[in-house]
Amino acid sequence: MDTSVVIFNFVRADVFAGEKSARAASARPLAPISKDKTTMTRWTITILTALLLLFGQYSNGQTKDEKKDSILIKNIGTFQFLGDLGMFGGNYERIFTRKTLINFSFRNGIGIIPGDIESNISNVLITMTGMNLLVGKKIALETGVYPGFWFSKTTYFVATVDIGVRYQNRNGGFFYRLAFNPIIYPTDKSTDKISIIPFTFSFGKCF
Repeated sequence: MDTSVVIFNFVRADVFAGEKSARAASARPLAPISKDKTTMTRWTITILTALLLLFGQYSNGQTKDEKKDSILIKNIGTFQFLGDLGMFGGNYERIFTRKTLINFSFRNGIGIIPGDIESNISNVLITMTGMNLLVGKKIALETGVYPGFWFSKTTYFVATVDIGVRYQNRNGGFFYRLAFNPIIYPTDKSTDKISIIPFTFSFGKCF
């Protein structure tokens, strides 16, 4: 037998053996996934689900807080005794900034000093308008300057400086205020018998 034929048959037998081994390997079933990998996958899914639920709750909580902030009080209506509005009066106040520790507000008030016929004192109508600086949230310190007018037989320009403390519910509710606000007014025959108590108490509603 020719030597080249022997070598060819040997190589071909070797190739056929390799192909048979490859087919046998491809025909083998895949190894099953281990229980450890299955458990790890379940834990991963559980943790991701829990994180998604927590994120959803956090987002809902933020939405509720934003809604709560959106209804913070902007307006205050009060009834006032004594002070810069005379014997009694009423105020409307508008708060411009509401979410910070330092806030500003605008107040407009109208009051009256009852006259006395025997003392020859005429009724006095008072209007006061000014700005407040507020420091605090629910319990706040306040200070402000208020120019105004007295309307009687003659019209007078008056002014006051306000220093006080207030309780205001930032989500609406009752309002209380104590303040010291001496009023500066001209004295003449019409006003020299008028005495103003420079302390005031107010209560009302935040809305």
